[in-house]
Amino acid sequence: MSRPDCPRLIFWEITEQCNFACTHCRRAQEQGRGLKTEDLRLILHHLSEWKGSLLLFTGGEPTLRQDLPDLANEASRLGLIPLLATNGATMTAALASRLKSSGIDKASVSLLGDTPRTHDAKTGLEGSFLDVQRGVRLMQDAGISVQINFVVTRSTAPLLKNLAEVAVNMRAVALHLFLFVPVGRGCALDEEELPRPDDLLRVFPETHRVAEKIPIPVRFTCCPQYLVYLKSKGLTPGIPVAGCGAGKSVLFISAQGRAYPCGYFPLEVGDLLKSTGPETWHGSELLRDLADPNMLIQACGSCPHRDLCGGCRARSFAATGNPYGQDPLCPFVPKKT
Repeated sequence: MSRPDCPRLIFWEITEQCNFACTHCRRAQEQGRGLKTEDLRLILHHLSEWKGSLLLFTGGEPTLRQDLPDLANEASRLGLIPLLATNGATMTAALASRLKSSGIDKASVSLLGDTPRTHDAKTGLEGSFLDVQRGVRLMQDAGISVQINFVVTRSTAPLLKNLAEVAVNMRAVALHLFLFVPVGRGCALDEEELPRPDDLLRVFPETHRVAEKIPIPVRFTCCPQYLVYLKSKGLTPGIPVAGCGAGKSVLFISAQGRAYPCGYFPLEVGDLLKSTGPETWHGSELLRDLADPNMLIQACGSCPHRDLCGGCRARSFAATGNPYGQDPLCPFVPKKT
């Protein structure tokens, strides 16, 4: 089994503090500002062997930390490629300029709806839709390109077409869809809000129609089954991806410096305050096993598409307590008779 020598993308939660209270958030509650600046610098040096890897500063809301530009500058100096995931609402022209100067050329911003009404209802903050749009413009004016992220649930899926038009009008460079994973605050969502396997059989064709229509790339994350759908129709994804990234291409670092397979996967695999990135990546049995399709069981283990897809490992763990089990949202599992 071949496995990359390092993650392509590192999600780094530098704070749990946030000015939004999004209904789907993977965080159940805030636990404080996070580590001191010197601790974060130590983590950066523990990641420094992974030159060329993408380091995504996220949260919480990372712009709430005053040391964000300095941390991004240090990451650039060490050969990492700094990126930013922000809700955009706290952005200022001065901060956008400093972030650009620190080496951040690209940011992602989440829209939770296609209008102020639908978006604000999910952030818990009136006016947040307009604040996001203002923040995006400020970053673009500073030379930072912005992609739009969109969480797919039962209530948001019908908004996809309109949301894509909003993203294009905002001059986004890409649209990334994230299939909801029930962790954190998202565990409290109403049952009717949770997507179901049959819903995906409608979402997949709509996603492809949107991707064919708009002039920016569309990618589906936390939903490797989309690749199976494209293959079944003789289509190819706009952006090359393959299966779940846990253990293969991504690593998540919490606000306390703990490492996890991804942000939705609450099984710790290391402590970046005590170990280097390579020591964590190669020393974790869980990360190695997650990259091995032979570890899969149930429908995912016997599926002919397991090497292409393999299901979402975090969703399997959330539903069954077993990270190698069946992805409960897979629409291609044969129905029992």
